[in-house]
Amino acid sequence: MKVFGYGSLISAGSLAATLGRALPAPRPAFLPGYVAELVVGTDTRGLTDRYWTRPDGTVFDGVIASYGLVERPGEYGCPGAVHDIPDSLLPALDARERDYARMPVTLADTAGQRLAAVTYVQHPQAERVLEEACRTERAVVTQEYLDLVAGALAALAPDVLRRAAHPTHLPVVPLVFHEGSPPPVG
Repeated sequence: MKVFGYGSLISAGSLAATLGRALPAPRPAFLPGYVAELVVGTDTRGLTDRYWTRPDGTVFDGVIASYGLVERPGEYGCPGAVHDIPDSLLPALDARERDYARMPVTLADTAGQRLAAVTYVQHPQAERVLEEACRTERAVVTQEYLDLVAGALAALAPDVLRRAAHPTHLPVVPLVFHEGSPPPVG
């Protein structure tokens, strides 16, 4: 199955860590009419696979923000990667993307060809989790996550960043960084 990743799923390394094996190199593509914005909140309380460790060594027990898709008709499109993933590995990917649902989409590749795929679109509840966490000052976005996404995009196709619709909305959350913390998945 062709899967379009626009956040940490752009990263072949991040995807391989989830699936337990490397896949063929992804291809750059765009989802016309959409942009990626930090609109998804994952509440880390009780989770062992999604966390952020503070510099003092304690584990953050709030909400970590990650990218979701926001419809913007007329935009060039959300940049990302198309991965060919065997159907047998989709349950592991679905588990990772538990704050999202799979949705069929039509992409444009860098040559302008249309391509059928699926992507993960945030559940409305995940948006509400982030909104509430922002109101109560329990939300962060990590520099590691932002760097992972930007680095994966730059490695995939350097010119993608120049033509793509960049995130325009950042929630009012602290940007945190701690060397050595694993980036959250999302």
